[in-house]
Amino acid sequence: MKLVDDSYSSVSGTFDVNEDAAKEDSDEESDSSSSSSSYPDEVMKVLRTLKDGEIGPDVIETDTSYYVVKLDKVNDEEATETKKQSMITDKQDKYYKKVLKKWKKEEKITVHKGTWNKIDFTKLSVKAKDTSTTGTSTDSASGN
Repeated sequence: MKLVDDSYSSVSGTFDVNEDAAKEDSDEESDSSSSSSSYPDEVMKVLRTLKDGEIGPDVIETDTSYYVVKLDKVNDEEATETKKQSMITDKQDKYYKKVLKKWKKEEKITVHKGTWNKIDFTKLSVKAKDTSTTGTSTDSASGN
């Protein structure tokens, strides 16, 4: 029997008990199907059976480690809100990229190089070069 000493470390974190179901229901690409949990499947299986404050009944042995698990709280409101915001941001980003791609496909964008050559980006303002014979320029940012 080996005694617990300082060479053992404590690991804590949050996990999603519905992670597997969420993966099946999501429309994510196949290359992102790996689990977001850093815990082995054996540990996740035990954690899903525990209630607030319970300790797993046995030491869990994996190929590389041993785990003794305790579930502090089933529903971590802060972690839930963080995950919710992350999911919202991801969906908004995917939608934005999809719409932008569609718009780019639908629209024909023509770049007029002659016009771009008349624009001078200086001091974080845009100046249009005057093409008249006087050689002066007007600063469109300051209204001069």
